[in-house]
Amino acid sequence: MPITSTQDRISEIYRKEVALSPGAKFESHTHELGEEILVLQGVFSDENADYPAGTYMMNPPGSSHAPAATRVVFSS
Repeated sequence: MPITSTQDRISEIYRKEVALSPGAKFESHTHELGEEILVLQGVFSDENADYPAGTYMMNPPGSSHAPAATRVVFSS
């Protein structure tokens, strides 16, 4: 589960910063409008790969994943 989360809304674009506790996991979910992620610290993982700090990802509309973390801070 997220340990901290902040969210800003600018027009129809959302920016959220999330910090996950070690071992945190999310259920598989779908991003109907897509999602962009920048890993700020730690390693962000899903069923596809592990993404270290500095990684930028763009998940297309309709994509789904089940993220997990050892310790991560990311912005999306």
